[in-house]
Amino acid sequence: MNPLRIYIDTSVLGGCFDVEFAPWSNGLMRDFRAGRLTPVLSDATAAEVGSAPEPVRDLHQEILALAGAVLPVTSEVLALVAKYEAKQILVAKFRADMQHIALATVAAVDALVSWKLQTHRSPREDSALQRRQRSIRLSGSEHPFPEGGDHV
Repeated sequence: MNPLRIYIDTSVLGGCFDVEFAPWSNGLMRDFRAGRLTPVLSDATAAEVGSAPEPVRDLHQEILALAGAVLPVTSEVLALVAKYEAKQILVAKFRADMQHIALATVAAVDALVSWKLQTHRSPREDSALQRRQRSIRLSGSEHPFPEGGDHV
């Protein structure tokens, strides 16, 4: 069986150097290095890493070698982002995060890991999470997620 393909954004790479997220980020890196999971990176992640601290840039280069390829931001990805924006799944200032979601969706990865996505919710928005998940699934119906998972 092939290892699961895991899309990671810059927050996961930076999380390796952050006390709050280091246990989970470093655990993922260990699984990538051991070949238990396959990292999936994108042009969007590469662009974000450009302004990151040197240790994050170095880690990106290491994980990039394990991934072997980078997902491009295609017209299909941009069209999906436009659908997310039209449905107001996230506010416009989080367009970069919608792009990560669209990249992972179009690539049909097994999971998307991001520590940033938690910042898009307040306690009163928790009840809206399921509606957003459903909207993302419907917006990406050409690339549907299986029902029942936490995809936002």
